[in-house]
Amino acid sequence: ENFSCGIAEVRAVKGGFTIDFLREVDAKKAADVANYAISSYRRISTPAYGGPDVDRRIEKIDSVELAADRRRVLVKLPELRTGGFVYEIQLKNLAPNRAEFFPAEAYFTLHGVP
Repeated sequence: ENFSCGIAEVRAVKGGFTIDFLREVDAKKAADVANYAISSYRRISTPAYGGPDVDRRIEKIDSVELAADRRRVLVKLPELRTGGFVYEIQLKNLAPNRAEFFPAEAYFTLHGVP
């Protein structure tokens, strides 16, 4: 039984993001704000691939709420930067019993809040 437990999908919602997981996560780990790191930045378009990141900041996380089925969290942020800011979301291992947690990071480009 070596199914990966990681990030399945990230969605923007009013006041933050929901993160869906591939499998149930550990309730205690998933509810701990310290296990989440989120930063946001803008990317300047250049003819070269990529381009520099600007206006990068570490986001403060107000709270994390775990759904009853342990397959989704709601991460609340005090402010969302719309208009194409890229959100880089990095999670510590939230899998139960030392299972593998992959993918543990996601990128979300926020154009507007639903």
